[in-house]
Amino acid sequence: MAVQTFNVIAEPGKEESLPEVSVKANAPEEVGYKPKRASTATKTDAEIMEIPQAINVVPAQVIIDQQARSLDDVMKNVSGITMGNNFGHTADSFFIRGFGGGFFGSSSPILRDGVRSGSSRNFSITTERVEVLKGPSSLLYGIMEPGGTINVISKKPLPDSRREVNLLSNSFGGGSVWFDVSEPLSNNAGFRILAEREESDYWRNFGQTERTLIAPSFAWAGEKLSFNLNYEYLDFNVPFDRGTVFRNGKPLDVPLRRRFGEEFEKMEGISQLATAKVEYDLTSALKLRSSLAWSNEVNSDRRAMVATIPTLAGAVSRTVQGVDNRERDTLFASVDTLSKFDLGITSHELLAGVDYERVVAKDPSFFRQPLVAGFNILKPVYGILQPPTTINAANTFAWQKTFNEVENRSLFIQDTVHLNEQWIAVLGGRYQQSDQFADRRNLRLANSPTIATNDAKHNVFLPRLGLVYRPTQSLSFYGNYSESFKPNISTGDDPGPFDPERGVVHEVGVKVDIPDKFAATVALYQIDKENILVNEGGILRTAGAARSRGLEVDVAGKLTNKLDLIATYAYTDTELLEDRLKAAIGNPLAGIAKNIASLFLNYSDGTPAAGGRWTVGGGARYVGERAVDPINTFFLDGYTVADAYAAYEWKQWNHFATLHLNVKNLFDKTYYPGAVSGVITNTGGGTIFLGEPRQVLLQANILF
Repeated sequence: MAVQTFNVIAEPGKEESLPEVSVKANAPEEVGYKPKRASTATKTDAEIMEIPQAINVVPAQVIIDQQARSLDDVMKNVSGITMGNNFGHTADSFFIRGFGGGFFGSSSPILRDGVRSGSSRNFSITTERVEVLKGPSSLLYGIMEPGGTINVISKKPLPDSRREVNLLSNSFGGGSVWFDVSEPLSNNAGFRILAEREESDYWRNFGQTERTLIAPSFAWAGEKLSFNLNYEYLDFNVPFDRGTVFRNGKPLDVPLRRRFGEEFEKMEGISQLATAKVEYDLTSALKLRSSLAWSNEVNSDRRAMVATIPTLAGAVSRTVQGVDNRERDTLFASVDTLSKFDLGITSHELLAGVDYERVVAKDPSFFRQPLVAGFNILKPVYGILQPPTTINAANTFAWQKTFNEVENRSLFIQDTVHLNEQWIAVLGGRYQQSDQFADRRNLRLANSPTIATNDAKHNVFLPRLGLVYRPTQSLSFYGNYSESFKPNISTGDDPGPFDPERGVVHEVGVKVDIPDKFAATVALYQIDKENILVNEGGILRTAGAARSRGLEVDVAGKLTNKLDLIATYAYTDTELLEDRLKAAIGNPLAGIAKNIASLFLNYSDGTPAAGGRWTVGGGARYVGERAVDPINTFFLDGYTVADAYAAYEWKQWNHFATLHLNVKNLFDKTYYPGAVSGVITNTGGGTIFLGEPRQVLLQANILF
């Protein structure tokens, strides 16, 4: 009988037996909270103990227990990560080891199944697990920040028949319903389809989230040839919320639920993702692999923004900004070979290939209207501002369109060498040709020409060196050297080209894996980054440099047979080394907390088929104070937010049912998870993001 390539992942918490299946390519193994394998670091299925980098995996069980509904929820289980500019709570944005903050662009650190994402939000019911690779990953993925990469792994067709229905209600109002169906079509083929409809109220005084998602996938496997096809369609309409206003370094004393915009503030759009992956066994030791991926998002937004410092009486002026039909389009193709062979006393796993990537960003009609006074944030009266129905030179003072394209062609090779039973070396490099082009046009001016603001080509070589010493099965030491590359592109008034950003990382660490217990990673690193694009008196130039040094500790697994934990700690010491603002040199980087820690415990008892299984758990995350701007005018206070949950799972009429009750922000803590970094005088300008207050989620699940 032909073997199958479907991921055999038992439903977490379920004890039903699965049919015996021969699996051709093992899925990353998960045992509760303790992952043992990952694919992001090497593009092959690798044991975490043998990877010469820190890699964190948030497995399915943690996502289910904590009722994660976004990447923000997932990342609280990973050390060294803070929120970046999330574009009014509409996009994923993170700092990893002090660097990052971008979203849905050519340098986004977020991957979907190993391919750069073009979507603003990347976590959904389709997510199986999330892997975070610390340090540069440019050898395998090209343009990347030096801090790390987040890879969102999707659910794939299963070898057994499975049907699941979920209902979710939240205390803010509304909720969602979704289903998950996986069916084998034969011994060689199967399909899976996930779909969700959400209609939920926003927690502040107005706004609603509406989302419709459908995601079919198909898998087929023969004796030598196998392939997987995946598609995801998301139609969304979500609130655009720039947050609150600071004055003299402190938030205004107003109710947190009060917004300073208008009810028309929202982002709506359609996001699509399609991938095809093919594998062919040329021999028992040589595999040919090919991937093709396309992602596209078209969205539009309207936002009413506070644009002046509030007076003591609360008076401010606001402006309306927005974009119609903003588009992010990514095309990726790769072909590689994976071979295994012995050479003398050494064993090799050689990965070699080529890839092509094209990322296009279009903003066809960005606009900004003149300031309008007459709004009081202490006694708001809404409706003063109205969204424009037609954008023209008469009703906007900034109206333009921009175009940004990055095209990459690369050759890469990586050899994982088992020198003997204790020593493993990872050697490789990527040669990349990167072409960047950007232009803009001022639509307010009649017959305005299109001005090229960036037109550059870069050829770079990116090496990677790693070494692992594993004296026992439960202990390994590692070290690595790697580099990153990211082009600098401006669509502003000053034409480039600009030199690309370059990052260099040195890292050492130790990993521990106690069988049937827990796994831990301790890492020490230093990242040096140069050619950071800075604004010097209105003139852009690549003159910035920064450094990040840190210690990270991640622990996950079992304390006892019934008690699981996942715990993290990160000390991140950042410093701005060069900048046009002399007062900023020597300061910590904006948005980066020096200390971050988290601890979550999960206790379960019983079995679903015999009296039911109870699960209770919870924990907290601490994030230290963060500077809001380069010159450290003021800081966001540190905060600790606690969550708790309980679940009951039982078997009824040969079906498994579960009730989940989750309370997020258990003690209703007021906190500020992030801000838009910039030069601040004495106000946040409506760019300080608010953390959600206490929220209660109740989910009912039945598995057929």
